[in-house]
Amino acid sequence: MKILYDHQIFAIQRVGGISRYYVELAKHLAVNGDLPTISVKYSNNFYLNQIKGQNHKTFLPHTEFKGKRLLFSLLYRLNRRNSLKMISSGKFDVFHPTYYEPEFLESLGQKPFVLTVHDMIHEKFGKQMPHYRQTLANKKLLVSKADKIICVSECTKKRLG
Repeated sequence: MKILYDHQIFAIQRVGGISRYYVELAKHLAVNGDLPTISVKYSNNFYLNQIKGQNHKTFLPHTEFKGKRLLFSLLYRLNRRNSLKMISSGKFDVFHPTYYEPEFLESLGQKPFVLTVHDMIHEKFGKQMPHYRQTLANKKLLVSKADKIICVSECTKKRLG
């Protein structure tokens, strides 16, 4: 089975539990004979190098300079374009977004997608987080459209249910 993961979390996180989760999934799927692909061109994510055949470019990983944040916004858009191109090609069996941006829905066609809900932190502590309203709306939309949902804990499953 060919599984396609998008760029989202790998463009956002250098290290972190969510990006590590997807890398571990991809590594285990590869051992079982499935063919995971992550549609990332540019990322400074620490874990991506653990996936055989993952070809991405790092961008000044240990250099800080004024305007670097703006440049990462550009890299995110380039990754997004690459992801949408790969999704539109349809050369996969299942799509698995790595975060809650619904940008892929129009390009997906009839292909199934699996959504992982990692926690309910935005619902519980959202007002303390930037962009929480948009994240909540995106998450709710994707939960309603996903063919299958993975919850990382029983607590998350109960709260989502």
